[in-house]
Amino acid sequence: MEVAAFHPPARSRVRATRLCGPVPRLDRGGEAAAAAVRGVGVLRVTLGANLSDYDPSYGEFTVQALAPSSVVTYSALGQKVEVGFDNGLTAQTWKVPAAEAQAVRDRIGPIRNVSADVLLRITGVQPGPGGGRISTVVADYELRNNQDGTTLARVRVSQQ
Repeated sequence: MEVAAFHPPARSRVRATRLCGPVPRLDRGGEAAAAAVRGVGVLRVTLGANLSDYDPSYGEFTVQALAPSSVVTYSALGQKVEVGFDNGLTAQTWKVPAAEAQAVRDRIGPIRNVSADVLLRITGVQPGPGGGRISTVVADYELRNNQDGTTLARVRVSQQ
């Protein structure tokens, strides 16, 4: 089975909360990669995060941008870096009581186009040819309606 990765729209942003100087190129031993994120600890990413339709049997929407197969890709100093979500299966689930689900659907409209400001905790770095991968866990996120900029929810992700 082949799974396509989600690539966020061009307006997505990746920002290190604390950056310790320029990001060095990734090397085979991983020392430069580890040094690139040492002291950073967290990343904040803004994504286009389309929602699934509400699933009444599970009482949830799915935040498609946080799916386990999703990656955020960006270029830095000629290197292609991917940011992946170790807890994507848990993070993608936004539980909403059935009584509130219709109000959410009415606010976001039929396209279900929302943005997510996501706080990621760095768990590891994997060097690769021409770049590498930063592994993270989603700590929390805020969903915003793209039509009017209002906050739909603030979701804290279980870290079990």
